This record gives sequence, structure tokens and C-alpha cells, in this order.
Amino acid sequence: MKSTIGKCYALAGVALLAASLTANLASAATPDEGPKQSVVKYSDLDLSRPKDAHRLYSRIKRAARQVCDNNPSSDLRLLKAYESCMARALNDAVERVQSVKVAEIHQADMRFSRN
Repeated sequence: MKSTIGKCYALAGVALLAASLTANLASAATPDEGPKQSVVKYSDLDLSRPKDAHRLYSRIKRAARQVCDNNPSSDLRLLKAYESCMARALNDAVERVQSVKVAEIHQADMRFSRN
């Protein structure tokens, strides 16, 4: 069983690496701000239940969008950076959670997104 602290804050800094990809491109970010981070809490969820695993994945995706947002529709270069940031943030978060069900949801989402 994972520790409660580990479970509640497994995603702290998840977007640290991913956000660093867009930190230089984001016009609103100053050098002193550093990469954005997000914490996704899920101590209220039972990841053995598919419905809760889907809820967590939705929370992860929402947090990744907030962290990676750089107004990608305005510039193709920003769009590529956004897509890369999202992929890394989602992959890192799912890996940190260490849930087979969440990983399966993520894999299905990635296959759907590519098509």
C-alpha cells in the first residue's frame, strides 16, 4: 500500500519537466517564475474502480492543460510545444500514479488522439 502522502501528492511536480518545455515560449512567464506545477489529489478515489480511475485521468488531463497552456492556437511552434508538454505531463503523471487501470485509460486516450 502506498503512503497517503505519496498517494495524495504523487503528481506534485508532474508538470515540472513538461512545463519547462514551454516556459521559454509562454509570453506570460517571466524567468523568475520557473516552470508551472500542479498537484492532483486523489485520496478520495479508489483506483481499483474503473469510474474512479477515469475520474483521476480526467483530473490529470485538466491539470496538464492548465500547466501546458501557452495559447497554442496562435502559432504552430507553440502548438508543437503544447503537444509535447501535454504528452510528457500525462506520461509522467500516469507513471507516478502506478495504477494499471489509469495506465490503460491513458494508452487508449493516446491511441484515440493519434487517429
